[in-house]
Amino acid sequence: MSVREASHAGSWYSDSKSQLSAQLEQWLNAVPASTNGIRPGSQTDSIDIPSAGARAIIAPHAGYAYSGPAAAWAYKALDLSNAKRIFLLGPSHHYYLTGCALSKCDAYETPLGDLQIDKETVSELRKKANFDTMTQTQDEEEHSLEMHLPYIYKVLSKQFSDPSEFPTLVPILVGATSAATERQFGEILAPYLTDPTSVFIISSDFCHWGSRFRYTYYEQAPGQVRSLRSSDKPPSSPAIHESIAAIDGYCMDAVETKSHEKFLDILEETGNTVCGRHPIGVVMAAVEALSLGEAKGKFRFISVGLWRHANIAVDLPVPLSPSGAMRKYESAVRSNLFAMASAINFLALLGVAASLVSPTSAWDHSLYTTSPAILPSPNTTGIGWEDAFAKAKDFLAELTLEEKVAMVTGTTGPCPGAIAPVERLNFTGLCLQDGPLAIRQAVYANVFPAGVNVASTWDRNAFYKRSEYMGKEFKAKGAQIALTPVVGPLGRDPYGGRNWEGFSPDPYLSGVGVEESVWGIQDVGVQATTKHFIGNEQDTQRNPSTAADGTTIMSLSSNIDDKTMHESYLWPFANAVHAGTASVMCSYNRINGSYGCQNSKTLNGLLKTELNFQGFVMSDWGAVHSGVATIESGLDMNMPGGISFSTPSPSYWGENATSAVTNGTIPESRIDDMVLRVLTPYFHLGQDKDYPKVDAYSATLNGKAASTWLYDFQVGTEEEVVDLRSEETTQFIRESAANGTILLKNTHGALPLKAPKNVGVFGSAASEYAEGLYSLIGGSPFKPYDSKQGTLASGGGSGTGRFSHVVTPLEAIKAKTKEDGSLLQYMLDNEAITQYGTSAIFPNPDVCLVFIKSWATEGYDRETIYPEYNGTGVVNTVASNCNNTVVIHYGTGPTLFPFASNPNVTAIIAAHFPGQESGNSLVDVLYGAVNPSGHLPYTIPVSDTVFPKTLVNSTALVETTDPDAWQADFTEGNMIDYRYYIATNKTSSVLYPFGFGLSYTTFTVSDLVVESVSDAAIAGTTPSANATILPGGNSELWAAVYTANVTVSNTGDVAGAAVPQLYLNLLDAGAPAGTPAWQLRGFDRVDLAPGESKTIGFELLRRDVSYWDVVAQDWRVPEGEIKVEVGFSVAERTLSATLA
Repeated sequence: MSVREASHAGSWYSDSKSQLSAQLEQWLNAVPASTNGIRPGSQTDSIDIPSAGARAIIAPHAGYAYSGPAAAWAYKALDLSNAKRIFLLGPSHHYYLTGCALSKCDAYETPLGDLQIDKETVSELRKKANFDTMTQTQDEEEHSLEMHLPYIYKVLSKQFSDPSEFPTLVPILVGATSAATERQFGEILAPYLTDPTSVFIISSDFCHWGSRFRYTYYEQAPGQVRSLRSSDKPPSSPAIHESIAAIDGYCMDAVETKSHEKFLDILEETGNTVCGRHPIGVVMAAVEALSLGEAKGKFRFISVGLWRHANIAVDLPVPLSPSGAMRKYESAVRSNLFAMASAINFLALLGVAASLVSPTSAWDHSLYTTSPAILPSPNTTGIGWEDAFAKAKDFLAELTLEEKVAMVTGTTGPCPGAIAPVERLNFTGLCLQDGPLAIRQAVYANVFPAGVNVASTWDRNAFYKRSEYMGKEFKAKGAQIALTPVVGPLGRDPYGGRNWEGFSPDPYLSGVGVEESVWGIQDVGVQATTKHFIGNEQDTQRNPSTAADGTTIMSLSSNIDDKTMHESYLWPFANAVHAGTASVMCSYNRINGSYGCQNSKTLNGLLKTELNFQGFVMSDWGAVHSGVATIESGLDMNMPGGISFSTPSPSYWGENATSAVTNGTIPESRIDDMVLRVLTPYFHLGQDKDYPKVDAYSATLNGKAASTWLYDFQVGTEEEVVDLRSEETTQFIRESAANGTILLKNTHGALPLKAPKNVGVFGSAASEYAEGLYSLIGGSPFKPYDSKQGTLASGGGSGTGRFSHVVTPLEAIKAKTKEDGSLLQYMLDNEAITQYGTSAIFPNPDVCLVFIKSWATEGYDRETIYPEYNGTGVVNTVASNCNNTVVIHYGTGPTLFPFASNPNVTAIIAAHFPGQESGNSLVDVLYGAVNPSGHLPYTIPVSDTVFPKTLVNSTALVETTDPDAWQADFTEGNMIDYRYYIATNKTSSVLYPFGFGLSYTTFTVSDLVVESVSDAAIAGTTPSANATILPGGNSELWAAVYTANVTVSNTGDVAGAAVPQLYLNLLDAGAPAGTPAWQLRGFDRVDLAPGESKTIGFELLRRDVSYWDVVAQDWRVPEGEIKVEVGFSVAERTLSATLA
């Protein structure tokens, strides 16, 4: 028999049978024998308690310390004399639904005894409507149903002498239903209201008020309303709690009218966040569906319990005395402010039928201003890390509460991020270090090619090996946690300042890249941190700002619809979780109105429930804006710990979190789960055994003097500093950068160079940094521009590296031309070139190499996507006197090349940010030692006018005093980069398409053969709800369902590497609007000798051939035939087949 466990017993209410029974008895006995209604429309006559015929109640679902006394009024009002079954309707906090879901369990456990499920009625309901089914986990995580079970058992035990006589239970979880859906399910339930043996219990806490819920509605006087801001002083008349009572009163009055439409109108008018509004709506719709003339009973509110007087609109971090501080702290962060109870009398009723309407496809900004609350945060089970999980639990048992809180709250130490040691348990603490292309704060370390470079290789092994090499360096320098890899930003907008840190705007390519990267870094015993979760697509207004009048302007809100979230932005994070990433870093921005590190929908719902993420959620530095709310919403580690970067206190967590546990605001079990999530990957990767000490130079570079540390960290001596520079690593970086170099144009056999006698080098991007290796890209990284003089081997911000050396293009070319005996001439000043020309160069070079660049950095978005420092002018000037001009561009992408059609520009190379072996890797490609095999991981359009600019910025926004002004509506949905150009029939506006790259040889693909892995028909289906939910999601999504084999041939005269790519068309197979027509779903890099052919295979997983069904809330395979095409870019798909 399947029994739902009482998962909230011991935290939300007592798990002691005797104590719980006595507590409920006390509250029930305190309810008087009669009362008047509490609303003006129902105060005229007295109500007996219990009330004869009262078969439906509305009662709260908060912790019993807050809601228990008020709930007693409702339960004591029930008339159970004829009861045979009890319908229990509650709102879904964790499981996203657009309809209703039923339990698959046979019984529900309570500390008082088990309640049996009415399997017959559940079966009847399934036949009448499209009810979803809760999994056991979803069922047990939901508190809105469980909080009623002890009360139900208690009142039944008073009515019936033996538990075998108890009425059976019909639990119904109600999702975010539309009015039409409420009517549909209400009409299905209406016939049961006519049955005098049926009882209905509706779970609702009414208003959720406060900034964490994006609801600070305040009514100064009738008709005079506004939203309070964090900068507002607490109003005194009326007090906030009085205003909330008035707002809830409007909703109560609407309920008492028995009008479903009136109730919905009031919700829309006030915006009230009534938690349980949808279950209420379903029952009201059921009543409203009854035949005219039938008695429909009375709704009578008989009690309302206020358990917190709200005084402020936001959380307070004020570290005052514990009592004073925490009273204010709790008042601001408690999610439920009111408990209410009502009794409803039902007489004989009739019902009718209706149909479910389809969701609209039109963009409605109002739908994305609030993220639904998904509470509480799910507990880790250690799946996949069982041995480490057991060790973590043993370790947890030895910790004090203060030590537990310290384990999840950052502190000052020898690294940019640090977790305190526990010396008595031989725990040396945790060191967290940037970043995506190197261990940033280190001397004698290496700087690798950027994420965009490795993505340009289209080589799975290159992703893995790069992270493996980097992981070894993090470990050698004593860092347990590497703040890499990056798949947020995905690259929604070409102007994004941090796109280069990640891989590609294509979610599949980024997904493969992050999966291989996580494996690579963790295989050497270092924890990977996948970031930034989620919708982090611009740096402008990523953090709150202060307006001229002192108003706090909130961070930009990325407003993303459900389909786009799953198919684009969540996709690569699912890969990371599937690979076992130890941590996920939440982002600075808001998502659908809620801050990324305080968004329970994305953290608890998407990440920890849907993807079953087992690791810990870490905040970006300074991305925490509240205390209890962030802990409840799923954040597990606060970095750097203090509100200020420089000191660990005051902190939203720390002592405040400890006090919140001791006074009952947060259950200690939540802190325990956070600690387990932090410790499990630590033990899984063996970091408890002989891990290197923190490097002394890294500790110094961190910038926080040891005198400021609150704990004794293990730091090595200067004599123990490790020099990580080696020939092996240098050679890997050189090869990796060369393999990621993209040849975009090559006419008249311009490349490879064949020892030209006269070589010209032009442009500021060829030479040394004018201000030193680290002065701009590392020492002071947050700058909108780099130096006008100097090459670019990395972008800026926390994602950069501290270079021990950089081989510049000019340095490498000098060495090569000296070896060849060539004449080398150069001009490096862009202004001089464009102002005075190149006449000083004589004789005219056989080849003119022009070096241009485009800077990108954290903290800023790009102002232009044309080459900077008049790069285009430099190219045109040189090309006017040189008919063999080769252009090399360094920096981020996409960057526009308006000179591409110039006949004197014979070749164009995109080198991006190649790391410390920049010049050598380029010379290898220029002279043919390496045959270029890089392919674009993005699209290069012909101009900046042919695509929508989605980055949000304007003078009006910069000068705004509206706290909520910064809004980014992702109205383009999935249609970014190449998917946009295909969807809008603008492929003619593309200069170089996604996946494009030239070689010094030629390739063909042939003989495409597609086969099904299984005989099971999957067309039109979703994965089994009974399948195991692995890290990464439903296990069936990760199963191979098709294979596609293709022959790749080198038809040229030199060895090279081909990059065949496979694209699918789900849209024509029946996927709904908003699905991209063609999507990358496979690729490989194949080394081939001249004349050689190889057969390669693509494995298609179930998720690869599925779209996100927003109604079913699941991945669905389309019903029609799925087209498959293979080629060497999205614009060159030469082979086709179908998946049958």
